[in-house]
Amino acid sequence: MRTLLPGEWIDGDVIVAAYYAYYLELIITMYADYKNMKEAEKDVTSPRCWFLPTYYSQAALADWSSLNFAQAAGFRDRYMGRLDTCEKIYVPINCDGHWYMLLVDISHATATIWDSLESPSRREKMINESLAILASLDFVLRQEARALFGNRFSFLNFQIYRQAGLPQQPNGFDCGYYVMKYMDSPCIVVHDSYQHDLDHARLLLALYLVQSPLNKIRRRLIQEARKL
Repeated sequence: MRTLLPGEWIDGDVIVAAYYAYYLELIITMYADYKNMKEAEKDVTSPRCWFLPTYYSQAALADWSSLNFAQAAGFRDRYMGRLDTCEKIYVPINCDGHWYMLLVDISHATATIWDSLESPSRREKMINESLAILASLDFVLRQEARALFGNRFSFLNFQIYRQAGLPQQPNGFDCGYYVMKYMDSPCIVVHDSYQHDLDHARLLLALYLVQSPLNKIRRRLIQEARKL
């Protein structure tokens, strides 16, 4: 939770301690779980978005070909609903210690890279990582996708773009927060009038995480806070 203090990293591969990386990734995954929970409240036939956890991209980028069908089904059952109602898939990705988002838009057959700290040195790697994610979606969803869209359908045929006009983070440690903001309100982030107080937003996010029903130590944290 201290990673949400102003000036601290919200990232998965930074600083020195292994547990630090684990908890930072957990924050993003918790928020993905929360967004999926809200999507599940919609009518069963309503258009939906899928929010994948950080370890999905880690598995895909490590060696997707080694993933067995049981593991693939685990991702499918927990984080993916009916493909016929899915409009977009949000995939957080870590590139050399920097978080960015790949937004897969099924209705437009596009995959867009949302990056709050653009760097020419990372562009090619991000493209290759995006292709690996699309290949993983083909692996997990091939049977259902081809039943819906035909045998020639492939996520690898989607056009890959970079989202233009994104506000750039003013430092090297806020990429994790921006990824969660992309999950929350991407259309607002790209608006010309968008201004954001990151320190204030971090405090609000910390409050959400403490109070979230997905937080397994929620009750203990609230009890400790009451003692202060």
